Amino acid sequence: MATTPSGGSTAADEPDPTPPAGADARSSDSTTDVAPGLPPVIGGPFVSLKDRDYRLLWFGTIFVGFGQWGQQIGLNWLVFLLTDSAVQL
Repeated sequence: MATTPSGGSTAADEPDPTPPAGADARSSDSTTDVAPGLPPVIGGPFVSLKDRDYRLLWFGTIFVGFGQWGQQIGLNWLVFLLTDSAVQL
């Protein structure tokens, strides 16, 4: 430790209270990486399915999608059986 002629320590020995340029301005106790102004994400991607109505909406939409998919396959199969032509599909 460098001392001055009067016996005190120099300014170079004391830590700089300001952070270096480009340092992260957030506090070190932050546990989530969230952009400023946005609320932290709580829960997982399926936390919204806890709501009964929202869950019914999504499962109903999925079942309707499977039904339409099956209907399209069945209709194309019927057209193929009736015409024996892949061109009609």
